[in-house]
Amino acid sequence: MIKKLTAIFMTCVMAALASAPAARATEAASAAEEPAAMQAEQNARAEDDGIAERTILMYNCGSNLETTSGYASVNLRQILNANFSADNDVNFIVMNAGSDKWHLEGEYLCDPDNIGLSTDEETGEYVISGTYNQVWEAKGMDAHENPGKLVLLDADGITGAEGTAVKAEDELMSDPDVLRAFIDYGVTNYPAKRYDLILKDHGGGPLGAFCVDQHDQTGEMMSFDYQLKLDGAENVFKLIRETPRQSLRKPIKRRYDFE
Repeated sequence: MIKKLTAIFMTCVMAALASAPAARATEAASAAEEPAAMQAEQNARAEDDGIAERTILMYNCGSNLETTSGYASVNLRQILNANFSADNDVNFIVMNAGSDKWHLEGEYLCDPDNIGLSTDEETGEYVISGTYNQVWEAKGMDAHENPGKLVLLDADGITGAEGTAVKAEDELMSDPDVLRAFIDYGVTNYPAKRYDLILKDHGGGPLGAFCVDQHDQTGEMMSFDYQLKLDGAENVFKLIRETPRQSLRKPIKRRYDFE
């Protein structure tokens, strides 16, 4: 009788041990499925709301490289000659600033809402302003409206109250608060399922400093400064692409998840 009870007891123990890994595996699978299910639900809501798949924010500090050589304008031409706008799934918002002079041709610039394009004093051609920081929407060549154009969104600074102009020297690209203002502007006005942030400048890289604004050669934004500013942002960015000094050759990519 004792042997029989012992056999039954051992059988129950072995069955319990065998089922435990399966139970844990089921729990783990369920836990892994929860974020995916939440993301799918968020995407479904986003589709219902009709918002874009992605908003790209480009913080484009032209610096002296644009003024003397037009390097930032080269990048803008590349963007405007690409195809990314056919399905209206991508918002590409660009803040152009930090240079005394911009070289992008007037044929690329568009102001359908009559906000007020700047003009070159000598030629009368439309230009990106060197006096005010300006925000634009880049349209790909496949866009249904304004293909291959920079569409003017804000012509006279991003930090001033509505209707208040702020000159570039009072709104330095090297100021983390200006970066924060641009981020808030982009995610508020162009909501999307995902956000990308491109930091384009002439600086010293992540171990030096970021963003030499030509309106203030002494003001540089240290890497830890802008990380702290982004850390307090209300929205989530999946990828930051930092392009430090041109002479460093290789851009540095780092991934952050901000709460």
